[in-house]
Amino acid sequence: MLNPGTAKTFGEYAKDVFIPFVLSQYKSTTRLDLAWDRYLPESLKNTTRERRGKGVPRRVGTSVAVPGQWQNFLRVNENKQNFSVSSPLK
Repeated sequence: MLNPGTAKTFGEYAKDVFIPFVLSQYKSTTRLDLAWDRYLPESLKNTTRERRGKGVPRRVGTSVAVPGQWQNFLRVNENKQNFSVSSPLK
C-alpha cells in the first residue's frame, strides 16, 4: 500500500505517488512485473478481510478526492476494483 500523502485527488495520487514509485523500482532492474491481488468471495483471505470491518463504497476517478481515511477506503473491495478498472493513468 502506498500512502497518498498530500495528494488531494486520485489523479494526483497516480502522478505524485504511484507512478514515481513504480519508476523508481524500475531504475534498479531491467524488468518490473506488477501484480494486483483479487480476493475471491469464498476465499479465506476475503473472509478475514470482511471481519476487519466495512467502509463506504466510493466513486473513483482522476478528479475525485482521495478519502481522508485511506485504510477504510481500502477495506471495501469494490473501491479497489473501481480503482484498478476505471482510473486510467495518463
